[in-house]
Amino acid sequence: MLEYSEQLRMMRETIEPIAASVYFAPETIQRLQALHLSPLEAYFCGRSAAMGRLTGPSVSSIFAFFNPKIAESSVESGWNKTDPPSVVDARLDAVASYMGRVIPSEPTSDVKATIDLLSSVVDSVPDAGRPLFGAWRKIEIPNKDWRLRLWRACDLFREHRGAAHTAAWLVSGIAPREAVVLSKHWWGLQSNAYLAVHGWSETDISEAESVLESLGYLNESRVTQSGIELRDEIEDLTDRMQIDIVRALSGKFGQITQALTPFRDAVLQAGAYPMRQVPARK
Repeated sequence: MLEYSEQLRMMRETIEPIAASVYFAPETIQRLQALHLSPLEAYFCGRSAAMGRLTGPSVSSIFAFFNPKIAESSVESGWNKTDPPSVVDARLDAVASYMGRVIPSEPTSDVKATIDLLSSVVDSVPDAGRPLFGAWRKIEIPNKDWRLRLWRACDLFREHRGAAHTAAWLVSGIAPREAVVLSKHWWGLQSNAYLAVHGWSETDISEAESVLESLGYLNESRVTQSGIELRDEIEDLTDRMQIDIVRALSGKFGQITQALTPFRDAVLQAGAYPMRQVPARK
């Protein structure tokens, strides 16, 4: 673990529910359904819309950990029903609506300054190798809407880290399907819901576990020490690839985590994020 890893990951666990609430809040679901998108189409088209009308294989390659067949079919059918600008507008309108609902009170000036800090940090770092991060950063939002700016800053941090995480797995040589299954065991999750969300069937999971066992990373569906070490290395590499953000923060991890914790708790309490906590290795 790097010297800044623990603080960076604590910040990530605070930011994750705020950013990812866009996929679960009823306002988002309603607005994207109004464009005639199914839940899967809403996810893949909604998240990729800032990049324009990409082909299914292009989106699948960027959304690396999902079953490619599901990603590709969802994008191709979704863009037959609507267009990227309409989806971007619907998504941002939904964020403004549900964030106003779950966070009704105005924050202090210090908290607004912290939101400004995080916004300036994610706006200042390079976007090379981070297509979702770079595309959503170009989408303009009203500067006066501090809730939308809060979500945007958190979402950009999430997409920045997500691209780093994908690159770390590519370095490992482990295929996406096996990467998701190993993560499930590394976290200690008992349910296969996390895997099903990514489109992997029970057959896929069984096959992936066989591959991981042959590599020595699982033994009788339990993560081995080698599996733990590999998965720990993935997190370390992910942290390392956020060094630009770490430098831009200038040690202000705690300030951001403390300021954003009440917003995270409000999102969780409102049910806009499905888990009570972000999965993390204990």
